[in-house]
Amino acid sequence: MNDRSGRERPSLPQSDSPEDQECRLRDVAAARKTYTWTTQVPTLPGTPLAAAVPREDKPDVPWLIATAKVAIPVLENVLENKLAAEQADVGGHRARLGKIKASVAQIEVFHDDQRPGGLKGLFEAAVGAVDSVLGTHGDTLNGHLDELAAILEANTLGPRAAADLDAYRDQFKKLPLPAVADTFADDETFARMRVAGPNAAMIEGVAVLPAKFPLTDAEYLAGMRLAAGADSLARAGAEGRLFVVDYAALASMVPGTSGGRQKYLSCPVACFAVAPGGRSIQAVAIQCGQDPAASPVHVRPAAGTKVWAWEMAKFVVQVADGNYHELFAHLARTHLVQEVFAVATHRALAPSHPLYLLLIGHTEGTLFINNSAAGGLIAAGGPIEKIFAGTIETIQLAAVHDRLAFDFTARMLPNDLNSRRVSDRAALPDYPYRDDALLVWGALQRWIDAYVRTYYRTDDDVVGDTELAAFGAEVRGLGKVKGFPVIESIAGLVQALTMIVFNGSAQHAAVNFPQQTDMTWVPNVTGSAWAPGPDAPGPKDEAAWLAMLPTTDLALQQINTLWVLGGVHFRKLGDYRCAELPYGPWFLDPQITRDGGPLEVFRNDLGEVRAQIERNNRERSVPYPFLSPENIPESINI
Repeated sequence: MNDRSGRERPSLPQSDSPEDQECRLRDVAAARKTYTWTTQVPTLPGTPLAAAVPREDKPDVPWLIATAKVAIPVLENVLENKLAAEQADVGGHRARLGKIKASVAQIEVFHDDQRPGGLKGLFEAAVGAVDSVLGTHGDTLNGHLDELAAILEANTLGPRAAADLDAYRDQFKKLPLPAVADTFADDETFARMRVAGPNAAMIEGVAVLPAKFPLTDAEYLAGMRLAAGADSLARAGAEGRLFVVDYAALASMVPGTSGGRQKYLSCPVACFAVAPGGRSIQAVAIQCGQDPAASPVHVRPAAGTKVWAWEMAKFVVQVADGNYHELFAHLARTHLVQEVFAVATHRALAPSHPLYLLLIGHTEGTLFINNSAAGGLIAAGGPIEKIFAGTIETIQLAAVHDRLAFDFTARMLPNDLNSRRVSDRAALPDYPYRDDALLVWGALQRWIDAYVRTYYRTDDDVVGDTELAAFGAEVRGLGKVKGFPVIESIAGLVQALTMIVFNGSAQHAAVNFPQQTDMTWVPNVTGSAWAPGPDAPGPKDEAAWLAMLPTTDLALQQINTLWVLGGVHFRKLGDYRCAELPYGPWFLDPQITRDGGPLEVFRNDLGEVRAQIERNNRERSVPYPFLSPENIPESINI
């Protein structure tokens, strides 16, 4: 924990006395012994990760409470499903779950320091007593989470094919049915997923379609449901209204098997466009593979017409999107990238450095949650192997490759939008992710600019900061982050810090929380098809489409995993607090905390962003809540 004096008077290393500089060197040397790198984690070989999770990076009591409160309804739902499916006696598990629920509630009440006779009084009486009690509470809550996992493991269901969609609806016995269950089959929802779904930062604008996607003008007009002469591919491309999603990057993943059943994963290409004078993208056509000779183009049918080959092609895209989202956009580009900054902050910056003080809250919980994912989620036999299509080895290597290919500067939000040709609001008016992300990016950039200029008066101060130089070298070197710049100016420092904070807060929120709303309904998005797509021989009917969906036991496992991962909101953006009791304000420097100072301005700015997003959502056909500041955690902690 950073000492109070360092938080009250942060300083750059070149500004300290020789004695204080020696203290800084000792602090950093000690941290480098605690925070060490490894590239030998078996599930993510070659990825720079923390070799261990230090004690201070393990979850505190409020996080454990928040997670347990999300996990308990999931387990209640599982027990109801088991009872309904097998008429099993789940009374013992229910009773134990009830005791855990009561215990969590009791700890939560005790932990609320505003309640009379609660933690506040005990804290004032004896700090040592509080530490002892909270240590016990932490152990108890960890035990509860382990027990919840054990109950879940003991109550799996046998595989059953779904006769119809009601089988999936019926699984939400104690959980609310996601709203997307009522609209997922609509072509409008399929298109909206590209700009407001879990993987909304992939769609690219193109001037011309790639040669491997031989769509004709006639097919384009048919898919857009436009009359002859109303538009053309050339016109749409020239006006910035033509878009593709291309899943060629999934080619390295080899589909595996589960329970003796073959999984299926394709690398489709899909075309979308905005009609002349329109606002929202529309689905136009899908090619289920990269080779047009083997994969014919499927064009969106006429309005009111149900063509099952088209529905199957959409599902092929959604399976590919689920894999791309979970392994690349989510795991590799947020979790694994942010781990580098978490480790480098400790290894290069002294606890009194202003950048340490800024970044530490934005890395809270990241090492722990990544360690848990590497040891469980993405391990052999874990949920990722069961839900997603590839063999576990090719899944792991695909994630590693994407992480090491990540380019820090190219992925900065403005650069990314420009390179994907989606920044023009006139060409693509309805892009919720872009519009809300830019609002948050702007608020973060203004806050960080004000914060940085409090301590760095000139560019020479940046160049003379040896700890900042060591931080950059750590990130580029042992951290293996491509494109991380050599920082030699205040402007460059602000840009780099904005990207670090945005990626670990807003970008993660954009890819994490749609897991609960969009991905727990497996007919919308899942990790594997379980039967061939529409290009294979055989009938193209509802039964063929249903056969592509997972069995109900796998569907329930997807619900269990993604409901928890997409349901824990902890420590919202702008709420900088100590990670130890009594969770007081983190920043203590009056230059930052004064009335009308940078922190207050930032929080007010976030309030204005929230109000603007509320206005945006009133004009959208479906609200996009994921980037409203109250829904953005400060760090990757789930």
